[in-house]
Amino acid sequence: LSEVVPLDAATLALYDEKTGNLMVQFLAVDDQNAQQAEVRVPLDDSPAGRAFQTREPVLLDPIQGSDLAQGAAHLTGIGMKSGCWVPLIHREVAVGVLAVANRREGAFAQRELEMLVQVADQVAMAVSNAVVFRQIADLRDRLRQEKLYLEEEINLENRFEDIVGESGG
Repeated sequence: LSEVVPLDAATLALYDEKTGNLMVQFLAVDDQNAQQAEVRVPLDDSPAGRAFQTREPVLLDPIQGSDLAQGAAHLTGIGMKSGCWVPLIHREVAVGVLAVANRREGAFAQRELEMLVQVADQVAMAVSNAVVFRQIADLRDRLRQEKLYLEEEINLENRFEDIVGESGG
């Protein structure tokens, strides 16, 4: 990303169906001391949420003073002044948001936005594939556990068939 657009921070936000929030993970931050923990961002009142819901890029320059500034506190808190959020859409399904931010105002123009949209298409496909592979792995593990359980049940039932006994009554 840093070869395509000028950035001081980059994040990937994936939609969490259980909470209805976006889970934001820092991909790159030029400041090693900046917090890089996962952050939960609501869909309402955040630039990432707006990009996700409208399926349109959001460009805030500057971030401060915007009606969405509160939802970008994880970026403004580490000194970011401008940002661009692009939805990740694969096969008509929004899966998340890719964002870049910069410590200076005016860092992003139409050219950077267009480049980021092209990168986002590739990231969306990769994220979507990773999610599907994860679901397949989870299903495979669940089937393996069910198979083991059923094999144990069959073994227990077969043990009693071998017992021969007589009743004294």
